[in-house]
Amino acid sequence: MSFPMSFLRRLWPQSLAGQLVVFLLAAMIAAQAVAFVIVTDERRVAVERTARDQVVARTVDFARFVAESPVDRLDRMTRSASGRRLRFDISETSLLDNADMDERDSVLEQRIAGELGPIAREVRVVYVTEGLARWLHAAKKGAAKAPSPGPRGDGAPAPRFTPFRDFVGLTVSINLAPREGEQTGRWLNVRTVVRTQPPTFEGLALASVITTAVVLVIIVIFTVRRTTQPLRELAGAAERFGRGEAIAPLREHGPSDVRQTVAAFNAMQDRLKRFVDDRTRMLAAISHDLRTPITSLRLRAELVDDGETREAMLRTLADMQTMVEATLSFAKDQATAEATRTTDLAALLDSVCDDLSAIGKDVTFEEDGEKLAIACRPTSLSRALRNLIENAVAYGHRARVSVRREGDSAIVQIDDDGPGIADADRARVFEPFVRLESSRSRQTGGIGLGLSIARTIVHAHGGEIDLSNRAETESNGLRASVRLPLAKI
Repeated sequence: MSFPMSFLRRLWPQSLAGQLVVFLLAAMIAAQAVAFVIVTDERRVAVERTARDQVVARTVDFARFVAESPVDRLDRMTRSASGRRLRFDISETSLLDNADMDERDSVLEQRIAGELGPIAREVRVVYVTEGLARWLHAAKKGAAKAPSPGPRGDGAPAPRFTPFRDFVGLTVSINLAPREGEQTGRWLNVRTVVRTQPPTFEGLALASVITTAVVLVIIVIFTVRRTTQPLRELAGAAERFGRGEAIAPLREHGPSDVRQTVAAFNAMQDRLKRFVDDRTRMLAAISHDLRTPITSLRLRAELVDDGETREAMLRTLADMQTMVEATLSFAKDQATAEATRTTDLAALLDSVCDDLSAIGKDVTFEEDGEKLAIACRPTSLSRALRNLIENAVAYGHRARVSVRREGDSAIVQIDDDGPGIADADRARVFEPFVRLESSRSRQTGGIGLGLSIARTIVHAHGGEIDLSNRAETESNGLRASVRLPLAKI
């Protein structure tokens, strides 16, 4: 059961244009089917009425002819008048019983009797339809069981029920007025079978349906593509904006609903940009202004006579200076509008690792030779990756860097041989100025901004960063995984 459902889900179009085409085609087919049924039923009624009127007319004419003809010629006349669809017979008894007649039969009886006048003493009619018409007639009458068709004119059994294929059977018995010397009149029995052909879908109608469907599909695709073009532009702009790129305001065009959406996106982008710029400028201003009082305090600390107190004060001021410089550097990087361009991630990582190896860091880079193009701000992303690698070397002794493709993303892994991080601290370690005393030595340096800066930069590129302990090694170690979206080339 799951296989056909999954197969149908794969076949189901994912685009708005595709789904709209499917729905409209389904609606058109349903409308054509309803129209076909209606036209077919009207055609059936018209054919049935025409066939009935012809049979009644021939029956009345033949009854008048019999009433005026000599008795010795009646047998030859009935044989000559009978055919494959219409048979006449003159006998002493009637083929029908009054109990077989219903309201519709009575209408025909009165019509024939009215046209024959005194020629007919009694008229009996049984009118039977087979196929859809018979069942509809039975439903209108509210009958528990639909009437069965009468015998065919050639004596063969009645046909089975076939939807949309009607069998019109009309049996008439007319008791003619007695002639001179006769005590009872003879019965003229008429049996007829009229078949209506099943409906066919003509070539012209099929061509009309196909032409309508093709024109409909073309119009829908053109209209939907024109309507959704602003939405596609909006999706692309939102993706680039999520990676931190500078996006020019989008052109507001298309339907009113789409224009309102684009206008809301432009307003949101402008507010977010002003918000981030204001916070960045404020952070840079505070960090810059703190440098002067820190320098002043350092000069004053030099005048303290107690050596131990002086050294403690200088260490504290040095830490403050480091924090201020790191914060100011981060703010300057954020304020710098670096252009986004397509870059080979493997080459970028190789350059960062070579630089760190050149200054004596234990860093190795493994690559499989595949080019992984990403849209990024190379200087900013290099800083984030450098922070992660330096963090691995500082607290895990060495860093092993690798990169691979996974679907539409590139995965960068940085492994170290350190003690790892407790599960409860994996999220907290990304907060600014947070240091884990149990796993990170204070003597190794750092103020707790490296991971925070790295996460901010990775998120600005539309990526994700995650820390996990490597359980497959004896020393465990920490693994930093960075997922970045690949560029759509």
